[in-house]
Amino acid sequence: MKFIQDKLPGKVNYILYIHDNVTGIDGTLKGSLELTNVSADAGRCRIDDHWRMTQNGETRFDEDGWVDLRQVQEILVMPMDQRQQQVRAKAGHPEQSVKVDPPVFVLILKRSDAIKESNFKFYDETLANRVAKALQHAVDLCGGGRQEPF
Repeated sequence: MKFIQDKLPGKVNYILYIHDNVTGIDGTLKGSLELTNVSADAGRCRIDDHWRMTQNGETRFDEDGWVDLRQVQEILVMPMDQRQQQVRAKAGHPEQSVKVDPPVFVLILKRSDAIKESNFKFYDETLANRVAKALQHAVDLCGGGRQEPF
């Protein structure tokens, strides 16, 4: 848990370049995600944090967050541009393509609770995968994960 607490990133800055393949319109979005006050508690099987997300200089979220590791069902790491493609397609915009600069990797915790998903952003894919492996171990010890008999 100490490893997870120490390795979750502080601040990740990026630019999304968005292209609409139907209209030909291009756009950019300057984003930032800052994670502070990370506290990983093995006894409670919980990770608490405070996160602040800005887009184009405007604060979109500034709130406390948490993850109950017993509710984590799946852990994934993927490039942020791939994740953005998925999110846009699911929202009804498969015609939009996205490039992220610099490359950012998203560690996704799929959950069974009402929030459904938590994610952390990393510049370093190797570190994202190491943290994912540590989180998977913590989830297993806490009794989370997919509890399928077969």
